[in-house]
Amino acid sequence: MRRTFMILWAGIALTASAPIGVRAQGSEAQRARIVVEPLFGQDTLIPSGWAALVVEIENLTSSDQQGTLRAVAVRGLSEGMRRELPVQVPAHQSRRVTVPFFVRDSGDAVQFGFEVDGLTLATGRVGIPYRGAERAVVVFGDPPRLRGSLLGLETDGRLSSGAPVGVVHLDPLTSDPALPEDAALWSPVQLLVVSAPMLERVSAPQRRALEDWIITGGIMLVFPRTEADLRRPWLRSLAGELASDGEPLPVSSLHPAGGVRFGLRCVDGQRQERFGCSRNVGFGRVFVAAHDGTSPSAIETATAREIVIALLNDSQRSAMFRPSPGLLFARGMDEGRPSFPAIRRLLDPNEGYWPALVLVALALMFYVLLVGPLNFRWIEKQNKPTLALITTPLIALGCVLVLLVVGYLGKGVTMRYRRVELVDLAEGSSRAAARRYTGLFSTRPGRFDIHLEPGVRARQILASGMPAQHRSSGDDRLLAGFRAGLWETSFVREDRMLAVGGELRLERDGDRIAELVNGTRLDLLGVVLVDEHGGLFSLGDVAAGARAEVPIEVDGSIGTGSIYPRNPRSVRQLARLVGGSDDDLQAEFLAIAQNLVPFLPVGSSVIYARLETDGADIGPFSEDSDTRFVRIVPTPAGSPVQPAATSAPEISPL
Repeated sequence: MRRTFMILWAGIALTASAPIGVRAQGSEAQRARIVVEPLFGQDTLIPSGWAALVVEIENLTSSDQQGTLRAVAVRGLSEGMRRELPVQVPAHQSRRVTVPFFVRDSGDAVQFGFEVDGLTLATGRVGIPYRGAERAVVVFGDPPRLRGSLLGLETDGRLSSGAPVGVVHLDPLTSDPALPEDAALWSPVQLLVVSAPMLERVSAPQRRALEDWIITGGIMLVFPRTEADLRRPWLRSLAGELASDGEPLPVSSLHPAGGVRFGLRCVDGQRQERFGCSRNVGFGRVFVAAHDGTSPSAIETATAREIVIALLNDSQRSAMFRPSPGLLFARGMDEGRPSFPAIRRLLDPNEGYWPALVLVALALMFYVLLVGPLNFRWIEKQNKPTLALITTPLIALGCVLVLLVVGYLGKGVTMRYRRVELVDLAEGSSRAAARRYTGLFSTRPGRFDIHLEPGVRARQILASGMPAQHRSSGDDRLLAGFRAGLWETSFVREDRMLAVGGELRLERDGDRIAELVNGTRLDLLGVVLVDEHGGLFSLGDVAAGARAEVPIEVDGSIGTGSIYPRNPRSVRQLARLVGGSDDDLQAEFLAIAQNLVPFLPVGSSVIYARLETDGADIGPFSEDSDTRFVRIVPTPAGSPVQPAATSAPEISPL
């Protein structure tokens, strides 16, 4: 009995100790660790846009690890966007990598893996939570103590469900800020609140990305600490000359009575605010406060919080009554809209190509006649019924060959692409956002790669199988592994910023736009002005460096309230003026107008034109069609921002 008890006790001890031994072995075998977080914090990870995901890879071994970081979007059992980039991590050190990724929907996740010699050493994952807010507020300060006073922001309930708050992190060794070097990665941010001295720590690539974000609709609020901050060159290049010899502003909920205050005086091109001055920068705006909102006294009085809420409310209300901001950050305005098939029909030769359809219909009709009445009449004359066992398969085979020939005649044997682009340019800006859709038509099954232009954020859309993979190696970036079947079209969406070589100005006669001055290097073709009443004014072609007067006589009207042009009739007149007599150009403009909404003005003016194209080198694909349109939006000064206590105007349903 005692011996049996000892054996049983030994068995229990071995069973209990086994998992401990397995865990210890797994810990010793672990060679790397991955931690993933959004650049500005978990709260700023918002769906339907580009995001910067910071991946920290820790090498737990005593040797350097040269491997590949792979990322894939996961939703249930399906996979979406994929990325791949080389990474080298020294022994017993960590490496931080910023991975640009398009965050699609709430409930998705992005899975990361660090691979060396085909072996996955570590994995990490970040989920996409549901966010009621559209975009976030980010605090840029050292320390970012202002963030605490901004938590739990609630803006006008009819327009938004509030805004999450993130921070700009600083390197613990160098104190350099972790900011995006690509404008698209600012996509989750609506408002940046920055302490003026921090602007000097921003590198040149980060400055360009930040400027582009403002140009495409971003809002930056700057709190100076001293009068010397008002003379910082980069701040002046954005906000204009800042004079500090003005009268102190009256005390209000947006401007405190105590603390550090400045006699800020607004000059030409700036707008006087209740708390300082502001200036248009493209579609966005830069605000400079006449006090230090990051000081402890200002935080205690919640002045900065009131300003942030007022700016968010003003931005949301203004968006309801003017053309949409830059397309690069127009969240949700993409291929997910029900109207996207209008663009797809333009890019896909398989849809709407009537000559091929006519040839196929004729071939099928001929087959029906041949295999039916003609075949059996011939067999009847030969008086040999068994011949049908031979003639019918031969006729079917011949018809298949005819259909293949018709297919090649109708769809061709040349790999080709169709492309349409809309450039979004604000008055007075030398840079513009652009969105481009490309249809790649393949006449043979297989895989192919596409090299991307510098500064372009691209992704495959509407993929029937596994989408192409983004690969980066130095400055070389490509979409690799496109899978295409016979006569199949693959679609790519590209977002980018481009320099237009100068500024486009609009001269005014009172409230009326009287003249267009084209200071860019772009030749504008078929220029049409749509005024705030829906009237159409044709200006013809305006070459680079030229100017054109706006005629007094109207050339047509699209009516008012055309913010959602679901019915093509409402913009057909405009399409005729912009596209001229070319039916294809008219159809392309209509497709752009239907997909990228809100596209037409409500209570404001906007200008449309065509741009010349130079073609593109897209691997084995030759050009079939390439069309570019430009939208030019006036940027009036507008009215000063009102405190949140001021009642907002009623907004009727659209």
